[in-house]
Amino acid sequence: MVYLPPQSYCEITAASEIFDAGILSAPSTATAPPVLLDGVAVVNKQAGRDNWQRTVYSALGEDVPAERLVAGETLSPPCNWSSFPPHKHDCSNSRLEALLEEVYFFCTKPARGLGVIWTYMAVDEPDGISTVFAVGVRDTVLLPRSYHRVVGGPGYQLH
Repeated sequence: MVYLPPQSYCEITAASEIFDAGILSAPSTATAPPVLLDGVAVVNKQAGRDNWQRTVYSALGEDVPAERLVAGETLSPPCNWSSFPPHKHDCSNSRLEALLEEVYFFCTKPARGLGVIWTYMAVDEPDGISTVFAVGVRDTVLLPRSYHRVVGGPGYQLH
């Protein structure tokens, strides 16, 4: 992963015909220099327990002053929940919640796998939405608000 601050320029040349890339951005006035976030810079930790244990790789986190951008990858074993316990990020409450907009980009192993993401509002919310999305390879779900939880299907690792 490469972090580029505002007003940066980068040219990427693929070494083969197959190349996948994701471009993430957020408003920022950061003036930190560009950073290559390779294996040593990635923080690896186990989160959760029982059937909601997963491996979380944080590449762009607190060590890079990107202001409003955090990026990483979560690997969930088959049938394990992620984003659990359910949580949301649409209020600023330092003990329980950080004000963030989340984007989930899904992949599965094997590639033809599936998972489910459920987004919902608190019972007392006036526009109480509740939506379930079936997700697979290259599906993207935006979460500007709402509680959410994710689970991979039997036999499919979700990441």
